[in-house]
Amino acid sequence: ERIEELKKGIDELLRHKLNGIEDVTLGWSPTHSVRVFREAFAYARARGIRTLINGSTCLWTNRNCPEGMTPDKWPCGTGVRAYGDKYYCWADDDAIEASANRCIDMIERFQLEDPIVQIHPVDSCLLSDPEEWSKRCEKCRRRWKDGERWKASANLFNIWRKAFDRRLPKASFISPVVPYWISWLQRPEAKRSAVWRQNVTDYWRKLDGALTDGKMAFESW
Repeated sequence: ERIEELKKGIDELLRHKLNGIEDVTLGWSPTHSVRVFREAFAYARARGIRTLINGSTCLWTNRNCPEGMTPDKWPCGTGVRAYGDKYYCWADDDAIEASANRCIDMIERFQLEDPIVQIHPVDSCLLSDPEEWSKRCEKCRRRWKDGERWKASANLFNIWRKAFDRRLPKASFISPVVPYWISWLQRPEAKRSAVWRQNVTDYWRKLDGALTDGKMAFESW
């Protein structure tokens, strides 16, 4: 019954010319759900509807982090939410690649060849300290200066892209890069401080130029 209801929902999307299914979250589905959604996604793709996977730039969550790890012990970025803790680092290239490959593993379980993958960064949108960049670890500080968050983001996104190019080259990417409040562009010119420019327009522009290809799009809130 569940798969038949999902197919009815997909038919309704098609009727309204909507071509995406969202809210498929990394590590979310147990084994029995994979079978159901695999069939649903195949049904959708045959009708021109793609699946969006909600991923994260975090290295680990509280479900797969090293034993004994807690946010207060982690030296770099964290995200503490009711639905689970997340652990981030921009400079640990090997762990970033491993995280990307875990996402690919899940996508392959769903048998998706061309998903849209959302890579969500640290969920902290303070204009003065986006992604809590000031709290980054010493390894990150040695690689990037205070005003070079865009370089760290580019490093992370490019590692994800290369991992997918090797295993799932038809995937495309979106990210609500921080700050993702597009309404900030409405700020009057006279109120656009040096910090505002560094963390908003300069960040977006420099990051866009540092990505290795055009397969990634930014999204806003």
